[in-house]
Amino acid sequence: VSFLIAMLNEIGNRMCIDMNRVFVQGTSNGAMMANFLACARGDIVDGAAVAASSFPLSSDQCMGPVPVFVLHGRNDNVIGFPVGEGVRDTWLGINGCTGPGEEIDRGCTQWTDCEDRGQVVWCPHDGGHDRPDVAGFADEVYAFYMSL
Repeated sequence: VSFLIAMLNEIGNRMCIDMNRVFVQGTSNGAMMANFLACARGDIVDGAAVAASSFPLSSDQCMGPVPVFVLHGRNDNVIGFPVGEGVRDTWLGINGCTGPGEEIDRGCTQWTDCEDRGQVVWCPHDGGHDRPDVAGFADEVYAFYMSL
């Protein structure tokens, strides 16, 4: 984590980026890293999008609510679907989300009745250990980030 925060600070010092809008994103191992950063450094991370991932920490190690967009394939033979549901449920707990959520596009469910800035979007899909229709979901993840 220290290396990634130092890298973020160095890039922020050299480039014109908004350090108040830092998002992390990844698939598989990259998503585990994104989950880790969002959890451990929720004071810096403003949102996360994770696909085909597990959750690498205990939720009590998290700094607080972080908006997250979670994708997971029902036929994932690398990180099983129940693990993806666990990632969703972990973020629902961290973010203090209540209620059943609201169905939105593509069979996704969004929880917005959460603590502080927390919210969760859960998008299960019929694929495996991949991101479906990358262009379409990329647009939705971008819209999610821009809504924050």
